[in-house]
Amino acid sequence: MLEAIAAVCRASTGAITIELGAGTGNLTDHLASNGGRVFAVERDRDLVALLRTKYAGRDDVVVVEADAKAIDPPALAAGAPYVLCGNIPYHLSAPLLGLALDCAASAERVVYLLQLELAARLAACAGTRACGALSVLLQQRFDVRIARQVGRGAFVPAPRVDSALLLMQPQRPVRYPIDDGGRLSELVHAGFGQRRKQLANSLRGCFDDVAVACVAAGVDPRRRAESLTVAEWVGLSRVEMQS
Repeated sequence: MLEAIAAVCRASTGAITIELGAGTGNLTDHLASNGGRVFAVERDRDLVALLRTKYAGRDDVVVVEADAKAIDPPALAAGAPYVLCGNIPYHLSAPLLGLALDCAASAERVVYLLQLELAARLAACAGTRACGALSVLLQQRFDVRIARQVGRGAFVPAPRVDSALLLMQPQRPVRYPIDDGGRLSELVHAGFGQRRKQLANSLRGCFDDVAVACVAAGVDPRRRAESLTVAEWVGLSRVEMQS
């Protein structure tokens, strides 16, 4: 399974692999065998010491003592192309998916091992009931799909849920470009924050006149957030606050 995960993470020639949460180096070994340099990011000092001993004298693995949520991957890669990957602790999924969004313009790809239920929601087509706010935001920048399911028996100790390897491939060029990512995020979170309500109500605080704004974007204000495609959300984000 580690070999299969590393295969999905394989970077192009000359690219760097940035692994978030290297732990004891189980995945790191396989990432290094792909060729190229691996930056193994770990915050636990005991594990950092273990990793530095394990990879002492090697040029292909660089151990970075840091909180994965606080790193700057483009700066770490120092201009080189890079792949961002990691076996993500479930409670850190949200901030590290936010980090992935920040890296959409610079990473070759992002590969995260996540809880299956979350991965399925993120990969769900926008415009379906399964998708959510983060699904839309990710799919505005990435092509998102589940590369492989990983059963709970692959872990020691075994969790109570299955996992999935989520592959996020940056769109180059972006199919639905935006000028203001913050505005899109505001609208998407407002809509999905009250997903049972029609847009006329859930987006009330985002426009002076929601109905006029929706018409300008070609969206029926009686629809609900989960029914909108990425293109429609982007269209709404382009409508001025004063409508």
